[in-house]
Amino acid sequence: MTLARLPLAALLIGGVACSSVQTLRNPAEFLATRPDLVVVTYHDNSEVPISQPQMRGDTLFGTWQGLNEPVVVPMDQVKRVDAIQRDSKRTALLIFWISAATAVTTYGFIRAVTDHGVICDDTRPEDRRCYISSGADPD
Repeated sequence: MTLARLPLAALLIGGVACSSVQTLRNPAEFLATRPDLVVVTYHDNSEVPISQPQMRGDTLFGTWQGLNEPVVVPMDQVKRVDAIQRDSKRTALLIFWISAATAVTTYGFIRAVTDHGVICDDTRPEDRRCYISSGADPD
């Protein structure tokens, strides 16, 4: 992979990797995508992790993760259903920060290359002295 493609690869990998646990707005629609795991919160705030969840009518079916016991949950007993989903805000922030870091790095690299190793002491403009990094004085 060339160096020029490295930032693009980082953006693609980071964009796919940005996810978070979010409450489902439409559990039936989300469960149609066959997620691996959801967490059901009942009205008494108890939580049950359900693997291989499926909706049939107004009932959630699956397996209690860790216990491997079948679970049947009527949706009228459910306070909320949470699942890991892509998070567009985190993805946008990641892309912004990677782009900013790439721009700053590129600017620094361009400055280092175009200055040809000249170092100037600008603390006092009237006594300005510039040196080539080899120690010779170009003034």
